[in-house]
Amino acid sequence: MKKAAPVKESGLGMMPANSNSWNIETHEQFLLSELLPLVIGYAKGNRHPSSAAALASFITLSTVLQSEGFTRNSLIASIDASRMDIHNAPEVLQ
Repeated sequence: MKKAAPVKESGLGMMPANSNSWNIETHEQFLLSELLPLVIGYAKGNRHPSSAAALASFITLSTVLQSEGFTRNSLIASIDASRMDIHNAPEVLQ
């Protein structure tokens, strides 16, 4: 398997954010129409549990976020926020 380029070389760190970049609703269509079907389709196609593919994806994405400066505490807070009604979450997570 080809190893991914480090984040600095990939250009991810250089992408400017727009005013909607951090709003999860901005990405909802992509998440539901592309990302989830891709992960689930991969799992089914390779006879893996979907939770195993989702966990591998999560670990990989959390690694990218940590390399971009997200802290362990901010990632845990994001996980906790996903378990509650987001409208009752602390403002910084909404």
